[in-house]
Amino acid sequence: MIALIIGWYTVTFIFYLLAEINMEIYKIMADLVQQGVSIIMVSSELPELISVADNILVMREGVMKGVLSKGEINQERIMSFATAE
Repeated sequence: MIALIIGWYTVTFIFYLLAEINMEIYKIMADLVQQGVSIIMVSSELPELISVADNILVMREGVMKGVLSKGEINQERIMSFATAE
């Protein structure tokens, strides 16, 4: 039981560290964008993309399926392009 509790704390700590690292990365990205730098971010994590992207280009099997700008971005639209034939 003690090993399980220690393991749970370890996993929780790792997730906390990853969240902190991601927040720092997003801050750096936002600072760069404010300086006029363009950033290409590749991710399959929709909440992550939706929270940081100004535009999203959706590809499936190497083919561009759609482009969404800030006001159009939501999970349903992204998935409709990602699953389109």
